[in-house]
Amino acid sequence: MKSRLSLWILILSLILHATAPLHADGKMYSEKVNTTIPYQRALIIHHQAQQTLILQSQYHIPGIPGPHQIGWVVPVPAVPEIASMNADEAHQLFATLDRITQPETTSWGFPFILVLTLLLITSTIFTTVASCFAKHPQQRRRLRIIAISSFITLLILTLTSPFFITSSKSSDGIEVIKSARVGIFDTQVIRAESAADLTRWFNQNSFRFNQTDESTIQSYIDQDWCFVTAKVDTSIDLQSRKVLSDHLLAPLILQFPTPDPVYPTALTATGKHPTEILLYLLTDQPVKTNSPLICKFRSPIEENNLPLYVSTTQPTDFFFEHLPTIPSHLSKFKATLTSPQMETDIRFTPDPTAPPYREHNHRW
Repeated sequence: MKSRLSLWILILSLILHATAPLHADGKMYSEKVNTTIPYQRALIIHHQAQQTLILQSQYHIPGIPGPHQIGWVVPVPAVPEIASMNADEAHQLFATLDRITQPETTSWGFPFILVLTLLLITSTIFTTVASCFAKHPQQRRRLRIIAISSFITLLILTLTSPFFITSSKSSDGIEVIKSARVGIFDTQVIRAESAADLTRWFNQNSFRFNQTDESTIQSYIDQDWCFVTAKVDTSIDLQSRKVLSDHLLAPLILQFPTPDPVYPTALTATGKHPTEILLYLLTDQPVKTNSPLICKFRSPIEENNLPLYVSTTQPTDFFFEHLPTIPSHLSKFKATLTSPQMETDIRFTPDPTAPPYREHNHRW
């Protein structure tokens, strides 16, 4: 009798444990310290060898209180057209993209509990009835023990289920090609003859420059890339949703020619901090990447609400003038990348045979 009781206690313990919850771009510079970029998100629109990059980054200045002038440097392969948009409009844009691409989720907790409950109810009823018709006292006793154990397990399961059923972030050597004020940013597009020249330019513009960046900058210079510098004074009203929303500044919008979509990360890698990167791509056909980014969604979409969120771009006619057609194939890539993983820019190539895909999560 004691051995049977111990066995049922063990079975009950295993059931309860089985149903328990399972928890298991560029770079920013400051005149005082180098900043870190813990999170970036972007929408890349690529159509007929023309890329539009809508880029947002969080920034963090460790240990220095008070306002700071921030310089944001983004390398691009050609001289871009530049725009910006309100932070709250960008928030709505990315919220829409997130809604369209959100993963399917299968929750196994409730079905498991439901099946287990039905089995326990059936066991309780069956063994109770069977014990009434059993011919031998020992057989009746065993059936009653099973019925009582099933009932106790069912009672405990009913009482504890709410805890684990859960419901579903120009100086020498520098050519200043263009300057413009867009939104909260004072921007300049520059080319440099050498990384040393660019270092001097940063110092003359009151930004501390890390020498570890020079080899990366030189690699961009060798490829004839240019650099977009955007300055923003954070003493501006950061409470305004036009400036800051969801802890991200208003985005930079850059458009430039490139054969295939590209997302520059090598300069970010020099910060020596991991960065979470979320990229959405609107392209003419499916794309793939050799980077560590993980595909979360890939499909043609009928719903394209991008025009709803471009009314506050500065200049106001930017999208209508520079982006008359918006492709309808949407992809989503995401991962937290280490510095070594970001040392090579993220590039995408066409993958016309790729089937539609939507991430599917399983959870208890």
